Amino acid sequence: LLPNESRYFMDKSLFNFRYLGFLLLAFPQSKSIIVTRDKKDTLWSNYTQFFAGSDLSYSFSFDATSKMQQLVNDYQKLWLQKFPERIQVVDNADLVRNPLAICRQLKDFMGRDIKFVTESEFEGTKTPSVTASSDQIRSGLKPSTRSWCNYVEFLPSEMFKN
Repeated sequence: LLPNESRYFMDKSLFNFRYLGFLLLAFPQSKSIIVTRDKKDTLWSNYTQFFAGSDLSYSFSFDATSKMQQLVNDYQKLWLQKFPERIQVVDNADLVRNPLAICRQLKDFMGRDIKFVTESEFEGTKTPSVTASSDQIRSGLKPSTRSWCNYVEFLPSEMFKN
């Protein structure tokens, strides 16, 4: 539950893709932003992390990660069909390349009185954030797209399956 003065909240829990439609039904004024990522970037990101939790055991296998990603994509298509006007899809590579422009688009999509900061404020935001990744918010976006290309000769061929 949020304090009464909170008007916005963000939940970026990893497995919320399963519940997105139910969340949109439960909160009729809510909107959702889905950030998509190139399959190879996702596989590489999972491969380079050490996930200790059993919920993330799929990440130890390129094949299992690929299947999980397909499941996520299937859910996203379902929710986009059911709630097209309440879900905005953003490509991660576009966000990394031009964060200010994408944030302006998202502000327009949200259609609310969201305060939009200047570019200098955007880079060094001090806005209070209650999230597991508040350090990530403070450090800004890192251009991690296509970093797998540096290691392509060492990666298993199943990474490149469709």
